[in-house]
Amino acid sequence: DLGGTALRVSYTDGTTGFTGDGVLRGGSDVGTRSLGLSWETGVARGGQLGLGLRRTLDVTGGTLVVMMPDARVAAAGPVASSGVVMAERALPLDPAAAPTDLEFRYTVPAGPGRVGLAVTHRVEDGTTVAGLGYRMRF
Repeated sequence: DLGGTALRVSYTDGTTGFTGDGVLRGGSDVGTRSLGLSWETGVARGGQLGLGLRRTLDVTGGTLVVMMPDARVAAAGPVASSGVVMAERALPLDPAAAPTDLEFRYTVPAGPGRVGLAVTHRVEDGTTVAGLGYRMRF
């Protein structure tokens, strides 16, 4: 907190592994990374103005183990089969970068809460979305 102005920086970088018993059977050395930077300051009449830059989840590598269809069960004479043989497959994860989002936020007091407008621009494809909301803390 910088006297009415806040600067927030977040960075995560980690590796995880897991097991499961459904279609997704597990993962090993699954690396992820995220980065966020935001600035927020007070403006006239209790308003808050915020700007941000974020990359929510880069994948840095690893392996997923999944159950996949491998073969169809053979027919029994003239009767067709609808059975499927499943097999585990290990799928390597190639590194993949998350999109970079630029954010603009503006909120003002309204009754017991705040009304806010947010506009997010995705740098890589030029997509822009806007949202309007109401927030109450209790």
